[in-house]
Amino acid sequence: MNKEIKQFCKEYKVKFEKINNKGFVGSWLVDVKAGMKTDLINGKLISIHIKKIQSKRVYYQINRNNDNDFSFSSKIVNNN
Repeated sequence: MNKEIKQFCKEYKVKFEKINNKGFVGSWLVDVKAGMKTDLINGKLISIHIKKIQSKRVYYQINRNNDNDFSFSSKIVNNN
C-alpha cells in the first residue's frame, strides 16, 4: 500500500481491503438502525424510537484519477 492510499484511508476512516487495476477497494462500518412504529389501521406513524441494532461493513471501489487523486466510484454489493 502506497503513501497516498494510506493517507486517504486515514483521512476518510476507510479500511483498506485490496488493490486493483482501477485503484483499490475500501470499506467501513455503518450502523443499521430500526424502531419505527406505525398504526396498523390507518398506517400513520405512532412513534419513532430509533436504535442501533447492528453494524454492517460496506465496500466501495475507490478509483485513482489521472491527477493521482482518489474518488469513490461504486458500492460493491455484499450478500452477507
